Amino acid sequence: SLSAAIPLNPELTLLSNDGVVTTYRLRLAHIDNRSIHGYISVPNQGGTFPAIITLPPVGDAFVAFPEGLASMIANAISVSISIHNTAPDVSDPNAYSPDDIQNPEGYYYRQAILGILRVIDYLHNRSDFDGQNVILTGVSQGAGLAIAAAGLDARVNAIPPSKPMLGRHAAFNAGRASGYPQY
Repeated sequence: SLSAAIPLNPELTLLSNDGVVTTYRLRLAHIDNRSIHGYISVPNQGGTFPAIITLPPVGDAFVAFPEGLASMIANAISVSISIHNTAPDVSDPNAYSPDDIQNPEGYYYRQAILGILRVIDYLHNRSDFDGQNVILTGVSQGAGLAIAAAGLDARVNAIPPSKPMLGRHAAFNAGRASGYPQY
């Protein structure tokens, strides 16, 4: 793949450990000198675990949150990412730019979807990942991204999306509302 030649260079910074789950800030190297930012929560009891990746709704900051509770309840590795080039708790002044829908290389969601695939690559390099169970989920934009990424990567086993967006762009031609981002 396009990003396979770029080392992941994972950076984990301890955020919390409640005795049941340990949560870290996560940063991975990405295409176009970008980074993937988010959080990863891992059960403390040892062993291997399935993975749940939560994708963000629309917004330029504060859209990814530590998912320690999901990790504990599902007994899974839980990753929550931002699709922007800043830490998940920092606003990105360049969010959704550039976005040239006429140029596949300039389409903003190109790097977002490739970033999701990078997170799956990263999980497959972890010894605590079970190597076979990847779930993508999200609301709104996140649900649309989950559907798109699952269609591109056979390693995804399930997508329980909620209110998916990123579709129906020509709906106005039929007198219906257009989906975000309303191209």
